[in-house]
Amino acid sequence: MRDPHPSAPPAERPEPAGSGGPARLVVVDDSTFVRRTLRRIFRDAPGLSVVGEAGDGAEAIEKIAELAPDLVTLDIQMPGMDGLAALREIKARWPDLPVVVLASATRIGAGAAIEALSLGAIEFIDKSRCSSMDLHLLGTEIIEKVTAALLGRRGVLPAEPSVPPAHRPVTGGVPGDVQIVCIGASTGGPQAIQIVLDRLPRSFPFPVVIVQHMPMGFTGAFAERLNHTSRLEVREADEGTFCRPGCVLIAPAGRHLVLREGRKGVTAGLTGEPSDASHIPSVDVLFSSAAEVFGRTAVGIVLSGMGSDGREGARALARRGAFVVAEAPESCAVYGMPKAIVTAGLAQAVWTLSEIAENLGAAAAGRPLRPRKERPL
Repeated sequence: MRDPHPSAPPAERPEPAGSGGPARLVVVDDSTFVRRTLRRIFRDAPGLSVVGEAGDGAEAIEKIAELAPDLVTLDIQMPGMDGLAALREIKARWPDLPVVVLASATRIGAGAAIEALSLGAIEFIDKSRCSSMDLHLLGTEIIEKVTAALLGRRGVLPAEPSVPPAHRPVTGGVPGDVQIVCIGASTGGPQAIQIVLDRLPRSFPFPVVIVQHMPMGFTGAFAERLNHTSRLEVREADEGTFCRPGCVLIAPAGRHLVLREGRKGVTAGLTGEPSDASHIPSVDVLFSSAAEVFGRTAVGIVLSGMGSDGREGARALARRGAFVVAEAPESCAVYGMPKAIVTAGLAQAVWTLSEIAENLGAAAAGRPLRPRKERPL
């Protein structure tokens, strides 16, 4: 959970560049070579500018206070003040400053990356897929993730056009015969998922199945973290795992999660097909599978993320009469995936994270859910 250090008030610092110029970045890594490589990657990206760098956490704090960046890239494993300690200080002093973490897919590194997300980092990059000498090979991914993180900060990148109120208004609540809750998310999703699950009661009577876009080697640590913070049982899905009430299954990175109905109940299936999906695992694949197995008794929830994964799966759910929810822009780190649902007219409800948790809890208690008040989109 985030360590807010309430005794340390937010620091005064100059205003960031905002939309009037390129986004200002500070690069933090103990390797001079890595910092130089990141500088080259960002130098070739329009709209991004490295204004400073630091070799450890303490220097990073000084540079942030001095330079007022729009985003920080942060290595976790550094001598002296490491990345996690620095992140706690950053979020205590500048809670709205986006941080993208560089991590390794070792057991220790994966756990640290998930801890960083729980502390407020918006995204992480698995740098263990190549050596420091070949970090430039991850340039496209690094730019994409930094851009996505910046989208969540108002005034840094050009504002997205307003979304027309195309969703169907809610006239009631989640149907009373719910049998499963399916959740999809990407950038900003880990924190959003934790917020929702942490507010659900131990007696939550529905299975929950989740697709979170995440590199291979990290979803197990993510499940462990949620299992520790939530009152529900959370685990990474295996082939044949039963979907049980009160149990949360996380799709493993690199495999699609589908639902299969058998004589003894519904189980999780793991598959590599379709192999040409834009993301593996895919929210579209999970939602489409839920539509086939559960029909109108499924609930599909799309949380923070860039892109449109989940839109076609939500369409399949809507065709079967299932209840589709999009996270509201007010609580979204990146209003991309939910916006795609709303724009397509597939969302029957547009709720903040608090409202999602509240309404799921009310459904679990068998109480009528309160419709979300209409508000501009």
